[in-house]
Amino acid sequence: MNIPMKKIAIILLSLMVVSTVSYAKDRPKENYEAYTKTYGKILKTMHKELKKAPKTGDVTIDFLYELSSHHKGTLALVENELTNGDNPVIWQFARGIKRTHYKRKDQMELLIKQLKKEKLVDKEKEAQYLAQYEGIISEMLKEMEEADCAENVDKAYLFQMIASHKATNKLAEQFVQYSSNITVQEIATKMIERQTKELKQMEKFVREIR
Repeated sequence: MNIPMKKIAIILLSLMVVSTVSYAKDRPKENYEAYTKTYGKILKTMHKELKKAPKTGDVTIDFLYELSSHHKGTLALVENELTNGDNPVIWQFARGIKRTHYKRKDQMELLIKQLKKEKLVDKEKEAQYLAQYEGIISEMLKEMEEADCAENVDKAYLFQMIASHKATNKLAEQFVQYSSNITVQEIATKMIERQTKELKQMEKFVREIR
């Protein structure tokens, strides 16, 4: 039976991915300890930065500031994984998140500068939005603090990033209901689409890591 070369290549690639994700060697304990110590500092900084994100009276600008603060925390999580993790497939995935977040971060900083010149202040709408924001962030931080990963750096990173992605998706969904800015709405919608795909991939990785 002749099997097309393209099909053989796809099968081999699939086997390589499964085998690499399942790959587990004896991790030096100091890797997990170093990861956990750094993670504690990251979480503390995230909590501080997300709580003190500027309140401008304009929901759109508030959202961009909050997302910018969150992205800084996400990039720190990625660096912690790249320094202390040991699974090459997770490293590659983390680098992809890093690239996306740097691009989005630059985009948000530019938008903040532009929108601050023509703020659309609505304190009542902002108060409603911020009440939901506080609940979403508190839930995220609680989930990230309580993640139990059996001293596995890569799995710890995935659980923490899953909690982070779910929170920013919820935040973006809430934002779209409160803002009429088409440009930022599109950014939020595209972010939800991309991160939903990433969530499915991370949940798959969690099941496959041994």
